Amino acid sequence: MNKIHLSPKVFAGFSLLLFCLVWLFVAPFFQKAQLSVSLETESDELIQVFWNTNNVFGNERGYFEEQSAVRRLRAGRTEYKFTLPSLKGIESLRIDPATTATSFTLYSISISQAGFDPIVIETEETAKDQLELHGTGFKAISGNGIGFGSFTEDPQLILKIRPVFSYFKYVVDKKNEYSAFVSQRMDLLGLDWSGFFFLGIDILLLLSISATILTLLGLREKNSTEVCVLLGLTGLGVIVLSVTFLGMAYLLNWKNILFGHLGLWGLIHIAVARGSDQMFFTAAVRNFKQIYGGILLSVRKTLFPAEWKRVSLSSAILLVLIVFLLVYYIIPAAFTLPLNFDSNDYRLSRIGYWLQEANIWQFPSNDIREIIMPVNCDLAMLWITSFFKKGYPLVHLMSYFGGFLVCCSVYAICRALDFSKNYSLIAVLIWLGIPNSASQMLTSQTDLFTTGCLMAGLYCFYQAIRHKKYSYYVYAGIGIGLSVGAKSTVFLWGPGLLFLCLAIIAGRLKVLQWKVFGKGILLLVACTVLSGGFVYGQNAIRFHNFLGPSEVVESIDVSRDPVVKKAGVGQKRHTMSKVSFVYLKAQSYLWQIFEPSSNLTVIRPLTDKAFDLLEQSIYKTNKTLKASFVSMFRAAASWLRSSQLSEDYVSFGFVAFSLLLLGGSLALFRSFLVRDTQSIAVTIIFISILLYMMFFCWIVGWTVHRYRYAVLVTPFIAITVVYFLSTCSATNIKSLRYFTVTLTCAVVLYQVMMALNVASNSRSHGWFAFRFPHKVHSYVFYWRDARHLTDKLPEKVHRLGLVLAKGAWKSMFYRTGRNISSYTIPVQGDIHASHTFLESRNVDALIARNLSSISVEDSFNLLPSLTNTYQALIPVKKNAERSAWIIPNGSWSDGWVKLRGAVRVGNWKSNILSLEICNPAPVDEKILFRSSVKEYEILVTRNSECEKVDISVNANDYISWHVDPGYHPWKNPGTREVRSLGVKIKFPKPE
Repeated sequence: MNKIHLSPKVFAGFSLLLFCLVWLFVAPFFQKAQLSVSLETESDELIQVFWNTNNVFGNERGYFEEQSAVRRLRAGRTEYKFTLPSLKGIESLRIDPATTATSFTLYSISISQAGFDPIVIETEETAKDQLELHGTGFKAISGNGIGFGSFTEDPQLILKIRPVFSYFKYVVDKKNEYSAFVSQRMDLLGLDWSGFFFLGIDILLLLSISATILTLLGLREKNSTEVCVLLGLTGLGVIVLSVTFLGMAYLLNWKNILFGHLGLWGLIHIAVARGSDQMFFTAAVRNFKQIYGGILLSVRKTLFPAEWKRVSLSSAILLVLIVFLLVYYIIPAAFTLPLNFDSNDYRLSRIGYWLQEANIWQFPSNDIREIIMPVNCDLAMLWITSFFKKGYPLVHLMSYFGGFLVCCSVYAICRALDFSKNYSLIAVLIWLGIPNSASQMLTSQTDLFTTGCLMAGLYCFYQAIRHKKYSYYVYAGIGIGLSVGAKSTVFLWGPGLLFLCLAIIAGRLKVLQWKVFGKGILLLVACTVLSGGFVYGQNAIRFHNFLGPSEVVESIDVSRDPVVKKAGVGQKRHTMSKVSFVYLKAQSYLWQIFEPSSNLTVIRPLTDKAFDLLEQSIYKTNKTLKASFVSMFRAAASWLRSSQLSEDYVSFGFVAFSLLLLGGSLALFRSFLVRDTQSIAVTIIFISILLYMMFFCWIVGWTVHRYRYAVLVTPFIAITVVYFLSTCSATNIKSLRYFTVTLTCAVVLYQVMMALNVASNSRSHGWFAFRFPHKVHSYVFYWRDARHLTDKLPEKVHRLGLVLAKGAWKSMFYRTGRNISSYTIPVQGDIHASHTFLESRNVDALIARNLSSISVEDSFNLLPSLTNTYQALIPVKKNAERSAWIIPNGSWSDGWVKLRGAVRVGNWKSNILSLEICNPAPVDEKILFRSSVKEYEILVTRNSECEKVDISVNANDYISWHVDPGYHPWKNPGTREVRSLGVKIKFPKPE
């Protein structure tokens, strides 16, 4: 019997045809309809929509709660949107607009779905024609809308659906829908087609340069995975070095980057073609085809083997899973906003400033991190975003590419350690399912970029020691330099990396050629310094410390040492011993292994119990801790239980961590008994991981946010886990072998599901942010807020002064898409905002957050952002029109009321500011108010109704208050536990 063998082209064509048929004939049954109801009610109500569908026999199901949606109505006119099943299966809709006998006004009902004519009811005539009324009737009203008056507590509007589906209209509607979505998404992200075009040209140049360099170095004949590692390091090295040199020369813009790469491409290929009959362009095409054709051929052979055997089928399935996950990640990585905190606070903001000023030298800033932090990943993000006119599009792709480098490096290291092809692919899948690594493929954090470069560099160092080639030493230096120059957390792995590298050298000590080794190490060091030393050199010159100011470096550890109470008379306090503190931090990091977001529902009963037990153990064994650490730990526990998945909080997960311990223990055991090379190598890796963890706990103070730094060791965790699975599966005991194979399949399935979960449910990134950016907190209160503010700025404003300290997102005020430049104004004490001050700083307006650190001393109009996160102070002449404004700020208590704080007013037309003071506390409160005109002391009685207080103010004034006593016994009168209750203050609207 002849075997049927599908070529890749036939398979791809058949798959495309099947997709089109499913999209056209099946998808309409599963797409959703959108219902919009606009109405006005006299009081708060509930609106409920029921849909009546047909069962498989064509009979109507009727109305019931499972097929309904509820929204809370607010008094007044509002529009509400509902998502319904496909109109193909709906017979009728029932809208219950109220739960009481009341009057309401309907302005419109509209239903839309691709392929159907829209249903719109906006007039009384169409309402009478299409609606059946139960418990309500039409009512004459003045003005727009359709009046209704209900005479029961369950008024109902029933709309019969008569859907007529057209395939032609379906195609047209979906085309318009996709076009509108792409247009809106490109505008949101700051993308444009010209930017894509020139970025695409530059990527082709980089691919060609990398392929030719590998050919010149004689490395193109290596296996395809190693070639991918070397290509990645070459491309990143060219990007980082070219951007660095252009930035040092004040020539930093996309045109110079593109022409620089074009010039480098031409020089390399002219040198290659010199002395041969080929044109340089022909040589470039030949090298390109040989390198990338070889990679594609290797992938094709795995996916479409010549003979389908069990092993080859397993390899194909595993590779398909890897490709699927990489594709599943790249879409949200490319097309979501960068909404993580650190990036917007200092990384993206300095990228915006560098592009604005065309250089990468250190600059004045209120956030020391903008100055001293390593820059390599930022330079790579700068490269990709420079081709677009506004925003920071596609910056997540740098972390994604770092993850891709990790995948290639993990596979290459596994193959070098003699793991089978299948288990090497399994190692990649295990790594993709580790939560704190997978989550960062979707963000603009720099940890994964650092990890990818470091793993590639370590692999090249291993190959350099084995093969005695100088080219490997060069690539090892580039990889290590790129990682060190991307994030200084690499130094936290110092002891572990030193042990690892020494072990690699020791393993080849007998055959090591010392002359080659010595020159190679010199090359490695030179390439490391060249590719990663730029920012450290600046720090050393400016601060006499390559990491930055000594007080900043010391604050990583010392400031977080907790204080304990010494038992005995007087309850004296003393600093906890270093060893005890390290043990405490280790307990806390172990506790995070079991946190909810890092583990899937299937094992949550076990991990939740361990999470609770470890938490209580930490409380129990550290009863004498100072309250600051305990409160920080309690806050962390609350975040982890209530927050969505975040790259800052998630850990390795219980499955990966437990298998790491099993694999490491097994490798140690076999290293002493069997002494096989693979076990010894994994033992070295395991010890390196342990050294990292111990040194990390010794150096870095614990906070819940720091697990993402540990992404550095996740590739080695995946390798250790695979060692355990592969070794156990090679046993001669049949039952154990079957158990291990089952366990391996379960682990792979679990890690794949975890990877999908991370990509789908990340709090600020991934598919959730891709589909619903308006639901992401950091978008609503930061990104959108700042963009709205810059869009409202008058045309005369071209230079902004940013009075924003550490913790205030600054990136959005650069690259606004308008002719606006932004400059940080150093904050040392209060800034006296006046027209003269703005002229001296050469800025047209000031941007602040709650006007902190600003004392207004002249006439300014204030523009607030949508949620008042930011404010713009715009100078106005004395005879110009001025608008009154009021901005409350200050500290909040741990309850829901203010303990102390302040309010600022500007252009206040009255000399009185009227406030309403409420005291919900069970004790009397004394409040001290202070304005520039007068001080007030007011006594507000316990549990009082709100009372009005008039404060004398100037036109521009700062009014502060302080509540005394601020803290009261909480829960029981005699308890020692206290809580800040404060007072509630209601502010007037500007006049």
